[in-house]
Amino acid sequence: MEALRAPLETGTVSIARAGGQRSLPCRFMLIAAANPCPCGRGEADPNCSCAPYDVQRYQGKLSGALADRIDILAAVHQPSAAEIGGAPGEPSAAVRERVCAARERQEHRLGPGRCNAEMTPGEARACSLSSEATALLADLYARQRLSGRAHDRALRLARTIADLEGVEAVGEEQMAQALQMRRREHG
Repeated sequence: MEALRAPLETGTVSIARAGGQRSLPCRFMLIAAANPCPCGRGEADPNCSCAPYDVQRYQGKLSGALADRIDILAAVHQPSAAEIGGAPGEPSAAVRERVCAARERQEHRLGPGRCNAEMTPGEARACSLSSEATALLADLYARQRLSGRAHDRALRLARTIADLEGVEAVGEEQMAQALQMRRREHG
């Protein structure tokens, strides 16, 4: 898994052999899944038989350095029968319209073919933020000792959330949502 760090960061993969070295483009979207603990149930489940040490060791398999390069970390819990049989969610066509509009905003701001995920650290830090969003990010940066990479990824994610909502400046609500989506521990 650690071999994914450089390609996730740079968008290239380098192959070195006796005859030389080659760098190849490899932009990709990483989607990964993991159980919350070795037994798969999670500590909140009364049937979880895992010791806290085992859970910590299991979750430690995803290093902080690799987790910093993942934009969204989402805990997905087993739905109840009522949730499964409930009303259908938002139609795909509506989601597609919102995503296309957000991509147009990103291309207008960053240039053709570019999206927020490709922003440089300087571009991410130049995003228009409300004073509340700035204070929220600064507070979390100090309290949780975020890395510079995690800081910039939170900015990119908050900017994307704002684009999906069609708002010009990143506000406190978008920043809070982005920071929540980047938490490793979800309760």
